[in-house]
Amino acid sequence: MKCQAAARLVRNILQSSYYDQLGLDGVVGDRHVRSIEEFHPQSENRAVGHVVAARLRLEVQVFETSPQVEGPPLELLSVRYRREANGEVLFRADF
Repeated sequence: MKCQAAARLVRNILQSSYYDQLGLDGVVGDRHVRSIEEFHPQSENRAVGHVVAARLRLEVQVFETSPQVEGPPLELLSVRYRREANGEVLFRADF
């Protein structure tokens, strides 16, 4: 029973709004606890007496973003083009 209560506490902490980003860079879209498995841990192929552990599987969808850098403003951009008789399009840009 204490193991189930501890697993619920961990699940509630991970799902709380305080940890909405989970310390990750980017936007966390969804996060769901997929499973909670209880088991008896073993040491040297023997069960450890009176110990129950829980494994919580959390699935998270993260949208990574790249850093956005604002460049200097472009003051003037002038583009001229013309089509040659052979079909080529020539561009001239002044900036």
